Amino acid sequence: MNGQVLFQNEDIYFGNNIPAAVKQVLLEATRVYPDLAATEVLLEKAQSMAPQQLEVYYARYKFYFYNKRLELAEQIVLEGLKQAATQAGFAYDWLKLDEFSGNWLEPNDTERFYLYTLKALGFIFMRQARLTESATVLNKLKQLDQLDTVGGSVVMDILTGLQESINEAA
Repeated sequence: MNGQVLFQNEDIYFGNNIPAAVKQVLLEATRVYPDLAATEVLLEKAQSMAPQQLEVYYARYKFYFYNKRLELAEQIVLEGLKQAATQAGFAYDWLKLDEFSGNWLEPNDTERFYLYTLKALGFIFMRQARLTESATVLNKLKQLDQLDTVGGSVVMDILTGLQESINEAA
């Protein structure tokens, strides 16, 4: 995680109304990296300051993912999906969603966050060698994001290649 992962020109991805104090804590988290303990404390502080702020979930799951703490990344992804579903007003259980559950074709910030975070879940499952679960998530993402606006097809291609190599080796 570096400034490029969370920020672009000091703007946080997916964000419109991030409280200034939370933004400062997130910026500080990028400044203290690679001090992992300090970064983690700051990310947790940001979460406690603004538990509804989707950008904080994004920052936290990226941090844990890049530091190979996949169980924690998965936990934060699931919490972020739940928060986004609550904010957007659709079902928390992504398996129950369909193309009519939200405005997926032109996603607003909350729906775009949801789609990106679902993609992250598929990638986390793949990294944990939970290939069937990864495929299930990525197929759901394909159903919801029919225009592939968040690039789920790229992760699906990686998964397909991995499955083919495993089948060839068997």
